[in-house]
Amino acid sequence: MDFEENSLSVLSMTILFWESLHVNGDDGVDHEGALAIIQSLCDRTIPFECLMLRVQSLDGAPFLTELENQRAGHRATTSGPRCMFETSRTGDVADVIRSIAHVFPTLHVHNSFDLALVRRCTGGGTIAWHGDYLSMGTSSSDWLDDSATLHVVEIDQSSETPSYMASFVSTLSLLVSPVRTFSLSWSLLESEDALFEYIRDSSVTSLTLSSLYVYDEEYENVQCWAIDNYPLVGLADDNFEHFLAWLTREPVTRLVLDEVFIPFNVDARQRLYQALFYTPTLRQVRFSRANFVGLASIDFSLPLQMSTLNLTATQLTSADMEALCRGLVHSNVRSLNLSENKFEPPSEKRPKPNPWQPSTTPTNEASPRTGNLSASPAADKAPAKLLAVTPHLQVLNLNGNVMSFKGTEEILRSLITRQEKFKHLLVQSGRLTKIQELRDISRHSEKIAKCDIFQWQTKPMGY
Repeated sequence: MDFEENSLSVLSMTILFWESLHVNGDDGVDHEGALAIIQSLCDRTIPFECLMLRVQSLDGAPFLTELENQRAGHRATTSGPRCMFETSRTGDVADVIRSIAHVFPTLHVHNSFDLALVRRCTGGGTIAWHGDYLSMGTSSSDWLDDSATLHVVEIDQSSETPSYMASFVSTLSLLVSPVRTFSLSWSLLESEDALFEYIRDSSVTSLTLSSLYVYDEEYENVQCWAIDNYPLVGLADDNFEHFLAWLTREPVTRLVLDEVFIPFNVDARQRLYQALFYTPTLRQVRFSRANFVGLASIDFSLPLQMSTLNLTATQLTSADMEALCRGLVHSNVRSLNLSENKFEPPSEKRPKPNPWQPSTTPTNEASPRTGNLSASPAADKAPAKLLAVTPHLQVLNLNGNVMSFKGTEEILRSLITRQEKFKHLLVQSGRLTKIQELRDISRHSEKIAKCDIFQWQTKPMGY
């Protein structure tokens, strides 16, 4: 939106009736206009959901920014009203922010290590700290000790500098308020042991560990242009025990583990799977880009209680899917993401052909450059069975699995047996080669009509 003269005064009055406001940084809001908008919140009686305000940089102008837009894909989600602000050096702006702090249960601080300013803005309220907590300004022990006196209840951080991460982790145990939401992503740790020791003793109920790596000086001989050349953080030995001790003790409601190494020890995996799927308080579980070997051996005799389950790229086989279906019977799962899994038995898995070498695949077998599909009969049937056994399931993502047309038809056929209307189904099928195949799919239009959203993608050339 572009602002003309006096338009901000009108905006500051109408905001009393809005639930959210988003003003982009290119819209030319000046210092006084931002104050008018913020001050208008003081007289509100209607709860305000989210304030997203960017102001042109005037060396101290307020800078409020949307949480979800920061480093997309790595931010923890939070519920309830939220107010976010970035560095603001002027006292009047800080005082105005403090005057509306009562409207928001938690103030989200972005890109600021000025502790005096943060205290002036928040007035001693609870804080969610995002970004730039780890920087040159936070390296001194005095700063770390002082920051620990703030009432930080949510932390969302990342750093590619191991020494900064070491200082940050050492501060966590000093915080005066128990951290409830903890998110760490795309970071290079000096040591993973201290992190899991903190998790073991923490009161965190929402945990995100995504793309974390451990510094190893042996890798210095190799030119590591990116941190993902270092070893992944893993659940092994004492760290595994620390993690399970926390997960089975605290009332954890949300858990996101992305690219976390799982040990190959059979007993350890059994204990991990049991905790992941049957911790009674867990409602949102994402364990992605890991190898779930041995999942089929879990009993799954009791229905799963979580509402959201994401097992993207966990190398699930058709046997794993059969076991998982047992747990999904009469379960509370409403959203299920099984993207980037092939669902094929281990014996049927074949390495992806090298496009730079002549193919040796027989013509009667599946080839990535033909219209035929390599999915086994078991792989075709497993996803369709999900719809038949999960009465509450509303969202199913099978993207990246490249199912055959027969498998797709099995899924569509299973929709017609459901009592509840389905909200969103995403299926990726094989590349169309014949007009008859298109007609075969269209014959199931009455089943597709039971979905609010149906996305059917064809396999790209050369997959």
